[in-house]
Amino acid sequence: MGKTKINKKVDLAVIFLFIGIFAIVSLIFNLKPLVGGTLYFLISSIYLILRERKNFLKIFWAVIIFGVIFGIIFDFIETFNKAWVVTRLVFPWKILGVLPIDDIFGFMLMTLFIIVFYEHFLDDEKNSRISNNLKWALIPSLSVLIFTLIIYLINPKSKDLLRPLIKNSLGRTNPVLGPSSLYRIRKRPQDRRRFQFNIMLY
Repeated sequence: MGKTKINKKVDLAVIFLFIGIFAIVSLIFNLKPLVGGTLYFLISSIYLILRERKNFLKIFWAVIIFGVIFGIIFDFIETFNKAWVVTRLVFPWKILGVLPIDDIFGFMLMTLFIIVFYEHFLDDEKNSRISNNLKWALIPSLSVLIFTLIIYLINPKSKDLLRPLIKNSLGRTNPVLGPSSLYRIRKRPQDRRRFQFNIMLY
């Protein structure tokens, strides 16, 4: 047991070292966002994967749902509404002339690192099977993606794509998410660490 804890501490120290080194490299060489993100997230993910075997099927579906589908939805809306714009691109192509391909790869890399980090340091992996409820994450997320693109195609010159919807659904004071999460923690204290990790990421 002691050896496992020491290994985890070493791994965490190495990850922080990577972040520090790659931050300096990014600043010195003025790297493009996707190149810097690749250094931060991909190399760190590979290191953790090599240190301990991971559940690659779970990681794959997490990257597809949260990195690709939700990444496209969120970034398409925010890029269209000028919440941010990435101008220094590795790939010059954009989806529907709005969403840079770089952004999609960036969300995939961020999601990959978050999931690998979570599995390595927090997940006990007692159940390695893919949940039968996967379809209930995949189908609604694809539906929202299609809905978002349809709204854009109907009125591509709109100046405010779905902003009220985003404000209501992702507001800081969500009346549904907060109480339900607290209720779950009271009923399942073992979920406290996972909830704290999610709050940190948020």
